[in-house]
Amino acid sequence: MPQDNEKKVDRRVVLTKLSLRESLLTLLLEKPLHKITPSELCRKANMNRNTFYAHYHSPEHLLHTIEDDLYEEVSGAIKMLEADWSSIKLLTTIIEILAKNRSLCMALFSNCNNLDLLHRIVELNRETITEKWKQEGMNLPNTQGDILYTYFSNGSLAVVQKWALDGMKKSPRELALFIGATIRFGLKQYT
Repeated sequence: MPQDNEKKVDRRVVLTKLSLRESLLTLLLEKPLHKITPSELCRKANMNRNTFYAHYHSPEHLLHTIEDDLYEEVSGAIKMLEADWSSIKLLTTIIEILAKNRSLCMALFSNCNNLDLLHRIVELNRETITEKWKQEGMNLPNTQGDILYTYFSNGSLAVVQKWALDGMKKSPRELALFIGATIRFGLKQYT
């Protein structure tokens, strides 16, 4: 019997956290994070502040928790691809995860909210991709490969941002193919 009670408590905690998460992401579409108060967040989630503080110490803490969960999901998916790696599979996987987390993606891209999470995701692959470029015969000194990676990853991030803000009309694979083709075209002069 105690296990049934524990499951009920766990389910309530999960639902509480989900409600807080969705409320925060909704508010982020309206205003920047630094203007969201715990009281406002609790009103939006229809719960009291004690419940909020039982799980998080600030809206920033809640957002970092949400971001960390997404980062771990992306990181885990990338590790699963290591044995069968291709740039299109990698891009498609990351974009699919962003599409699945649409509300977070929209909140991150709206109102110039913090893009640290997306930059952390971009950095997950810097060494792997620049090393792959070398293996594919690109004649790039380390610093030049690093600069090109920064250029292409930030351009890709801008494309993903536009795709998200425009309603994610293309499939993740279509977007990955477009980004991949653009990067390959830009790298041709270095082969």
